[in-house]
Amino acid sequence: GQVLTELRAKELIGGWDATSSCSTRPLDRLGSKACGVCGGCLLRIVSALSAGLTVVTDEFTFDVRGLDAKAIDRNGNIKDMSPNHRDVAVRAITVMEEFSRLLDSPQGASTINREARVVDDLNPSEIEKSLADLLRQHRSEWASFKDSLPAKSWLLEIVGQL
Repeated sequence: GQVLTELRAKELIGGWDATSSCSTRPLDRLGSKACGVCGGCLLRIVSALSAGLTVVTDEFTFDVRGLDAKAIDRNGNIKDMSPNHRDVAVRAITVMEEFSRLLDSPQGASTINREARVVDDLNPSEIEKSLADLLRQHRSEWASFKDSLPAKSWLLEIVGQL
């Protein structure tokens, strides 16, 4: 979100909407530009909304901001989410939620310290601060995204089970 916000402020965001972050195979997208539920799509949607960019939901097979976990194929047919797609969505949502909780978790400080030492074993304190800032930013963006969802959304149902 911060990167997109900075690009937008510097008027360098042109062409961003022509890109895709989807990691799902094209055939599994049912003719859409992106699936909407993989980790790449979910992070892209959260980041774009945080930066105040428009996210066009009809570019995605699934609408993570919708009430129901339904797929819309290229012909406009609505289908239930397949078990495979649901597994992908659950993994992506779980990672986003767990990452948002990491800073306040019992293992948060040790994880930050360990990762900081991987980046710079000689000066981990500066890296620890940067990682903590990243975690706070993610938590804020993820919380804002969740707050924007319908109260009975399928995504919030999954978060509630974590």
